[in-house]
Amino acid sequence: MAADCLTAMSNKRPTLDVFLSYGGSVCAGHPDGRARIAASLRGLCGTKHRLHAFRQCDKRILFSVHDRRLIRYLSQAESHLKREEVLKAEVVPSGVNPKRSIADWRLQASYFVQDSITPVTRSIYRVAARAASACVAASRLLLSSNTALCFAACRPPGHHATRTKSGGYCYLNNASIAAHYLSGHGRVAVLDIDYHHGNGTQDIFYDRRDVLCVSLHGPPDQAYPYCSGFADETGRGDGVGFNMNVVLPQVTDDSTYLRYLDGGICRVKEHRPRYLVVSLGFDIMRGDPAGRFVVSAEGLAGIASHIAELDLPTLVVLEGGYNDRNITNGTRSFFAGWWS
Repeated sequence: MAADCLTAMSNKRPTLDVFLSYGGSVCAGHPDGRARIAASLRGLCGTKHRLHAFRQCDKRILFSVHDRRLIRYLSQAESHLKREEVLKAEVVPSGVNPKRSIADWRLQASYFVQDSITPVTRSIYRVAARAASACVAASRLLLSSNTALCFAACRPPGHHATRTKSGGYCYLNNASIAAHYLSGHGRVAVLDIDYHHGNGTQDIFYDRRDVLCVSLHGPPDQAYPYCSGFADETGRGDGVGFNMNVVLPQVTDDSTYLRYLDGGICRVKEHRPRYLVVSLGFDIMRGDPAGRFVVSAEGLAGIASHIAELDLPTLVVLEGGYNDRNITNGTRSFFAGWWS
């Protein structure tokens, strides 16, 4: 199936528009490394795509989604940390007064990072801001041309970053920054198909009705971030009914995933969005160290085909996935399936 799809894709227009952001390594041995983007780029070999250059976006775009204090904290890392130094939050306080200040910059990690697996390094703001900028540039292309599909192959990922905190390898919420930018031009739907719940995306749009958030993920009490992603989390205030969590069985294969996905797609259709943002996680594939689903490359092609039937201008944003072979095969199959 994937081979047939690839043949069809090679003869299909328009060309896939790709925005690439490698970023530097978070730190030695960290699962989110540059190799993930290289693997995704290999998956595009033989396909019709064009790489786009882009500039760093204005900080005001980041401020529209994230608290200024988080942006300031991350940007100050360059002046507070040595070249190879790695800072981790050792204590994540609860019930913290957000207006209380901590004089020691290093101790502020407890305010702005929600776990100990998301290290702060000297270059982290530059790396994270470039990933977000790739998504903003892709959004601008969707708005200004007849482009139907963009792919932001960027790292670090973003869907665990909330309005006020980084976490889950994520520092700035790339997909949410893009979705908010697009929302100035019409309703938007975010469809998160990473193995883990997009808690950051949910947090950012939980009170809004102009951006629908649909997240498909494994049992939330058995996977990061463990405390969100339950089906009864449907929104707050004006956003009630505009947040949908679809909890899949711990072991999910191709047919099971498609069955649950179709329910999420039906909700997207009801929203009648003008733009779609897909948070794509290759950790739903069999053999990923961070997930337990057993979706195949052929299954990923089927997932893409079902989403493509929405027929919307779409930005696909890379999220998780920590098996390089899966990332390569998954990238190839996903976009083959999109045009199948």
